[in-house]
Amino acid sequence: LVSTGLGSDRSLGAIFPDWYAGNTERWLAASSKQLQVLCTETTGFEVPKRISVNLSAYRKAQHVVIFLGDKETWGSPDSPKSAQGEMDMAPRNSLPTGEFKRPRGKLRFS
Repeated sequence: LVSTGLGSDRSLGAIFPDWYAGNTERWLAASSKQLQVLCTETTGFEVPKRISVNLSAYRKAQHVVIFLGDKETWGSPDSPKSAQGEMDMAPRNSLPTGEFKRPRGKLRFS
């Protein structure tokens, strides 16, 4: 079981787009099939430095639970900050999750 969060900047588990953007070496480490520990950094959140694992951990997990936050994290479905209006916004203070199940690779929201 892997439990992670999806940030409003589209980061997954502290793998920040601004950390790997334009840096091939960092992207290769993040997307490697071999499990690696990463030290990532961002300017988008209060705590700039994070320790994370690469995407290999998600690939190997039987279940991945993704915490999406609340309306204030994502904005309204019509705002540019939201996930392009594709997500159903849950009530504030709830813990909406997505679960990725292998082997079919379907993402379900609850």
